[in-house]
Amino acid sequence: MRILHLPHPETNETLESYLSRILKDNCYSSVSDLNVLFKLKDGIQATIYPSQKQFLKQKLSSSFTKGLWRDDETIEWVLSNKYLRRFLFTSCHTKVCPECLYEKMYYRCVWRCTGYTTCHIHNCMMQSKCLCGRKIICLSPRPGICICDMELDKLPRDMIEQSKVNHNVFFQAMFDENNKGWNDKNILSTFQNHEDIELLFKLVNIDYQNKGQSSLIKSYFINEKALRLSLEKVYSSLSESDGKLNELLGMLDKSIFSDRLIKLKDELALECFSSIRDEIDLYLIGKNQKGQLQDSNFLGKIAKSFSIASSHLMSKVGVEEGEK
Repeated sequence: MRILHLPHPETNETLESYLSRILKDNCYSSVSDLNVLFKLKDGIQATIYPSQKQFLKQKLSSSFTKGLWRDDETIEWVLSNKYLRRFLFTSCHTKVCPECLYEKMYYRCVWRCTGYTTCHIHNCMMQSKCLCGRKIICLSPRPGICICDMELDKLPRDMIEQSKVNHNVFFQAMFDENNKGWNDKNILSTFQNHEDIELLFKLVNIDYQNKGQSSLIKSYFINEKALRLSLEKVYSSLSESDGKLNELLGMLDKSIFSDRLIKLKDELALECFSSIRDEIDLYLIGKNQKGQLQDSNFLGKIAKSFSIASSHLMSKVGVEEGEK
């Protein structure tokens, strides 16, 4: 067995999609054929493991396949973060945009991102299942075709209205070939780099649970409509101009929210989040003044937070007055 034709990788194509096209273009009928073609000791099944990926990287190394490994840094960071490992990526399944598949039949990296709910190009909902009810697998000798023989580019186009800059554009920026997305102030100007997604998802998870859903970290079933609405709300508030964060905290607030907010504040230890911590302190102080924190399980911690926040804010005022 050998490879007679090696296709050119498409923009932001997943490795599984590329291997699927190798099988298709060389008329192989089983994923197990990859094990023979590349002499893999540990057989490939539904997805590619990191050790297999490194081996394939050596086998497929060339100037025109280097784009396949572009997302390595993003994936490694996600896998090293316990929170995001469950949050961002599916394992052996993908979502698809039927319109994108109609234009070019391959699977995009961003489609495996849990938070990517709507195609940022065509404004149609991502489809995670065929009409027969089966989930869409990432690796197959017949890419773009379900086991039931339905062509996935014929799935329904469920169109929605969304702003030009939205959370789906933000997730696409993770896989942008030139990494322009991170530096584009229109994508998400409040935060920077990897921490952007972690904070975004933590706030989304709070709003998602407030809709009566289980935590996204623990649940294997995701209500995609509820997730999309939570993402739209949180993303638009975070990416808007000054003063929106306080409004967002108010929108997210429930009887248990202040406790979660304190936990979140503790996790935002990096210096780049100092302004966010200040906003959270001011929000909690305002709630305390209105007598709305009596039922909190974190009253002692909140009191300590108030004390630190007050001294911090006072020192800021002192410095500013001294400078005058």
